[in-house]
Amino acid sequence: MSDFYLEIRKYAKQLETLGFLKYSSKLLDAIEKGSTGGEIVMALRHNLQELLKSEELSDAMKQQAKKFISKINDTGW
Repeated sequence: MSDFYLEIRKYAKQLETLGFLKYSSKLLDAIEKGSTGGEIVMALRHNLQELLKSEELSDAMKQQAKKFISKINDTGW
């Protein structure tokens, strides 16, 4: 799972660079402040789903968010 968290951290940095500070912060907080793996992935999924609602987000960034959500769903959480 640590590789997945690293991917999320990189994605969060991209979001920050693009001006999506709120979502970047929420994704990083989920990883850093979550107590259990289940808590972390549920928070990540929720925040990624909320991010997808943003009309300003590029299609490429939306596709990446969808891939992350799919990976989370594949874990069974």
